Amino acid sequence: MLRADFQRIFSSLRFWAAAAGVFLATGIAAYLQFTGELGYTLELAASGLPPGFHQEVLLAALRTPWLIQALTLAATLPFASSLAEDRRDGRGVLLATRTLWRKYLCGRCASIALSAALAAILGLLLCIGVLVLILLPMELAAQEAPASQMPAVWGMVLRAGTSCAIFALTGALGSMALRGAWAAYVLPPALWIGLHFLCIRAVPALFCLDIVQWIQPVDVWLGGSWGVLLFQGELLAILVLAIYLVGKGAFLAPVRRASHARREEAA
Repeated sequence: MLRADFQRIFSSLRFWAAAAGVFLATGIAAYLQFTGELGYTLELAASGLPPGFHQEVLLAALRTPWLIQALTLAATLPFASSLAEDRRDGRGVLLATRTLWRKYLCGRCASIALSAALAAILGLLLCIGVLVLILLPMELAAQEAPASQMPAVWGMVLRAGTSCAIFALTGALGSMALRGAWAAYVLPPALWIGLHFLCIRAVPALFCLDIVQWIQPVDVWLGGSWGVLLFQGELLAILVLAIYLVGKGAFLAPVRRASHARREEAA
């Protein structure tokens, strides 16, 4: 079951569309930061960029709130609605009767989370590679090499991937609970907007629920970046458990009703 789910990831057009969307959104964010916050134009860039400038562009682009909004949308595209679609089509009930339903749910959760994380990481890495190829040759030579900020960039890419896995599982849980595939696409972006404004405007103490803080954490996080990853791991475990409990009733209840009906007919 797991192998079939993973094979389906890389053969899915929606997965590659999500990766392409992340690539495009990151490129637009980098360009807007290049011409906006960093104050450069193409004419100024032609005369040379300061050493390490490509790293500043990458860091500025990855912390753009609307890029994170794009990540929430891209995360739901590959397979966030698969559980609700299986339930609607009756495929989930059929699989639950042929295989262990725990294995089925675990396989679906793994494919939902992994497809979202891989789409985000792949799109980000491709865009980073293109930006480095474009900007690095334009940078002026430095007498003393600036401190590399690329470890911070790789950490942000990793946390963006785990964040997308959380978005996708949140959408999957919502689609199961609300019995509609539409919730898989609507709930994560709406939840991100609500939590972002709640943490900024109303309750700043709930900074740990702000997705912007997941991508680029501030110093108040216990353990720094590792603390963010630990918190995200706990959220992933909670979401999988919630999907397990909701799916237990959604997929096994029809099987139990059919079995009970057969026993009554036999009696």
